[in-house]
Amino acid sequence: MKIEIEYPLTVNGMYEILTDAFESGSIDYWAITIDYAKDSDHNILEWKILESDERDGKEHKYVIGAHAIEKGIKRIFKSDFKVDEQIKMDILNNEMDSTAYDCIIQAALFGELVYG
Repeated sequence: MKIEIEYPLTVNGMYEILTDAFESGSIDYWAITIDYAKDSDHNILEWKILESDERDGKEHKYVIGAHAIEKGIKRIFKSDFKVDEQIKMDILNNEMDSTAYDCIIQAALFGELVYG
């Protein structure tokens, strides 16, 4: 059985989630911020990070923007994505915390939860 959800997500909403993820330090335990860009309202527009990958021993640079947020949320709601159901509920109810932000970013970058 396939169930689809509708999740209203505007560009501004994606920037808000990105900004909250940045400000909460949601990925600080596995990535280092290299640089970031803000708009005049102090929303994060682009977030550059460096990950020291324990799996391959290499460093990887990523640029996270609004569309990464969209990609991460879409992946989390795919039936084969393994994530705690409470995280999904928090996203649906727009009650996200640093754990949900972390999951969204990992889903976007890796297609799975690698850390945490």
